[in-house]
Order: sequence, then structure tokens, then C-alpha cells
Amino acid sequence: MVSAGSRWQTCSRRKEDAKKPHIKKPLNAFMLYMREERPKVVARCKVKESATIKPNLGQRWHSLTKEEQAKYYELARKERLLHSKLYPGWSARDNYVSTATCRHRVCCCETDRSNRSPSADAQCVWCVCVCAG
Repeated sequence: MVSAGSRWQTCSRRKEDAKKPHIKKPLNAFMLYMREERPKVVARCKVKESATIKPNLGQRWHSLTKEEQAKYYELARKERLLHSKLYPGWSARDNYVSTATCRHRVCCCETDRSNRSPSADAQCVWCVCVCAG
């Protein structure tokens, strides 16, 4: 009989993907603005909750003139260029492939048939890895 703790094994493809470093997307103009302005808003409002701060920052962003926003768009462009030099073949899709390809797990009774009991067939109906490889 298989113990409850060892019943499930993660898919080998997911283990390989977990070893890859997670590369973040470069920040856009608004995110750069938020990073710079958030401490000022927190100090002024004395509130740290993101749900309170973000609408305030959004209103402030929209109230900026095009020239004031241009500063952040230029910073975002520079950050994108630097990011593309550091990670030439990178795509934002690379961050999501590992979870999208295999969300299922492999049941240990599928890999080790000696542990299989007559009731295991009923329990293992959904224990199939869809990556096929």
C-alpha cells in the first residue's frame, strides 16, 4: 500500500522547468512611475494598502502632461533595450510555458505497477500526465 505522502509524484518536465531562472519582463512607463511615486504617496496618505494607493497613483499618472509622461516612456524604452541585450532570445511566453504545459501530476501507481491494488483503478482515473513525454 502506498502512503498518502508519497501518492503523487510531480511530472519530470515540470522539475526540469523549475531549474530555469525566472526572468521578469521589463517595466513599462507606468510601472516605473509607480516605483518612483509610491513612497511619496505612502508618506502623504499614511496608508500602505495597495488597493488604496494604486487608484491614487493612476489618477496622478493621468493628470501628468505628455511631456512629464515622456520621461517615463523614455526610461521604459531604455529598460526594454537593456533587457533585450541581457536576454536576447527571451520572450514573455517563456515564463508561462512550464505551468501551461503540465498542470497534472503522475500517480505513483502508474509508474510502479507492483503497488497497484484492485481499488487503485477507481482512484487513478484522473492521474494521467497530459504532457506525453
